[in-house]
Amino acid sequence: YPGHRYSPADKNNFTELVKVLRQEMGNHFLLTFAAGGFVQYLEKSIDWDAVMPMVDFVNLMTYDLVGGYATVTGHHTPLNHYMPNQESTGKCVNFLLDKKVPANKLIIGAAMYARIWENVPATHHGLYQPGKFKTGVAYYDFAQYFNDAVGFKYYWDKKAKAPYQYNVGQKLFATFDDKKSIRAKTAFIRRKKLGGIMFWELGQDLKENGLVEEMNNGLNK
Repeated sequence: YPGHRYSPADKNNFTELVKVLRQEMGNHFLLTFAAGGFVQYLEKSIDWDAVMPMVDFVNLMTYDLVGGYATVTGHHTPLNHYMPNQESTGKCVNFLLDKKVPANKLIIGAAMYARIWENVPATHHGLYQPGKFKTGVAYYDFAQYFNDAVGFKYYWDKKAKAPYQYNVGQKLFATFDDKKSIRAKTAFIRRKKLGGIMFWELGQDLKENGLVEEMNNGLNK
């Protein structure tokens, strides 16, 4: 995050931390960590060859890939990428598979919230347009927040396998996961033989018939 303190020494320090934790814990406890899902983190923050043999799995935070400080809209948790320098779940996973990280140690991330940008032009229904981050919306509020009465319209990006919404009258753009994108992600997990899916966060899901149920159904076909 801009302004957050970091150092090249963090990479080796993290490896040493994992070594000590594994030595102290032995092999009777799970040792895992959460990792950024974007390329700069993957390349610079972790010594994957050294760390992954010592941990049971890694939770890949493949959401907020377009963060709140971004001045151009985009998909914040897409499965695929097709634009220059665009981040995606697939790019993250393939980077690690190329590093020979075992597929069953990779857990991809999903988002139970939307990220909303304001003052977004209507070009391409607000996708990849300038704007300013406004707020987040929990999945349990989607039906109330995104509806025809207030002017939002739903779109599906076939290439990214990601949904988005745009409100022409209010110039609002929204990026999020929904049941359709979760089905695409669980199919990707099965195809790549990955370890599973995680999410942020449970309290934002519907109490019944929500995204957790969709994940469970998709992984148990």
